[in-house]
Amino acid sequence: MEYYAGILFLTTNRVGDFDEAFTSRIHISLYYPALDMDKTTEVFKINMEMIEERFSKKERRIDIDKYNIGIFAAQHFSEHQQARWNGRQIRNACQTALALAEFEAQGKDTKDVLLPNAVVELRVRHFEIVRDAYLEFTKYMINLHGTSDTRRAKEAKLRAIWIDENDRLVTTNDIGGAEGRAQGPGQ
Repeated sequence: MEYYAGILFLTTNRVGDFDEAFTSRIHISLYYPALDMDKTTEVFKINMEMIEERFSKKERRIDIDKYNIGIFAAQHFSEHQQARWNGRQIRNACQTALALAEFEAQGKDTKDVLLPNAVVELRVRHFEIVRDAYLEFTKYMINLHGTSDTRRAKEAKLRAIWIDENDRLVTTNDIGGAEGRAQGPGQ
């Protein structure tokens, strides 16, 4: 890596696995905090716009219930504090919900969806199916490991995460921004 002449982007959620020799070769590191509610709904909105654009380029019709999907995104954020989605998970949820909507649009004839006049209707119910499956898997993983993935990452020192005694993520706003991140809560 030290002899590479270009720009290399490396993303990871396992920063704790880096050793000193590796980190000394990194010229700039960026920290991305967990998404707050506004950022979460914005990522949903961006994904809806990308889906619309993709359909438009292919001259296909789609009807997206953006308003109610936005409400769903905010409710999921509020109601599932231990199972909030990151940007990648939101994108995956949008793609899976879209696949469900496209399958539904096929009706009984699997060729209908390929026709430009077949309208795909992306609704909250598609996201609810994705959410429910995600929550079931999250519950299974907690039962398997005896704790949340957030707590496991913290205890294995893979990520500097501040969580309370109920495994709820403590945001950087709760601990004082950059200064709080350096010290952690209550230190």
